[in-house]
Parts: sequence; C-alpha cells; structure tokens
Amino acid sequence: MATKAGRSNLDTICMVLLAVGEAFKAIDKRTEGTFLVQYPEIPWKKVFGLRNLLAHTYFDVDEAQIFNTCHHDIPALVTTVQKMIQDSQGQD
Repeated sequence: MATKAGRSNLDTICMVLLAVGEAFKAIDKRTEGTFLVQYPEIPWKKVFGLRNLLAHTYFDVDEAQIFNTCHHDIPALVTTVQKMIQDSQGQD
C-alpha cells in the first residue's frame, strides 16, 4: 500500500504525464498528423494511449508501469522534444 506522500507523488506525476499527452495530442491535431511522424523514435500512439488511460481509467493505473515509463521512456521523449525545438528554430 502506498504512503500518503507516495500517493501524492504518483498523482502529481500522472497529472504531468496526462498534460504532456494532451499537449502532444493537440500538436498532432493542429499539424494534421504531419509533425510528430517526423520523429518516429517516439511511439506516439503509446503516448496518446497513456494519456487516455490516465484521463479515463485513472484508478486502473499501475504504479510500476508509471515508474518504468518515467525511468525508461521520458528521457528519450525529452531528447526528442529538444530536437523538435532545435529543428523548429532552424526553420525561421
């Protein structure tokens, strides 16, 4: 059973992941699916899927899965976002 602080941390992390997924969903919609496909190193369907899970079935969240996502997947996402920013700055 999670401690109160642990549950609070999990809640915070889940809200950030939900917001990140929502932001990428909006980018994908705004660019009519043409932007994110330029960065195939990220499994975008899984990003959207996690967002949907967190938004619609929050109480089914697996704490270990969230930990693994943060530990293994977020660093690659950060690297890709940095590349996206660099690429978009080069288009000015």
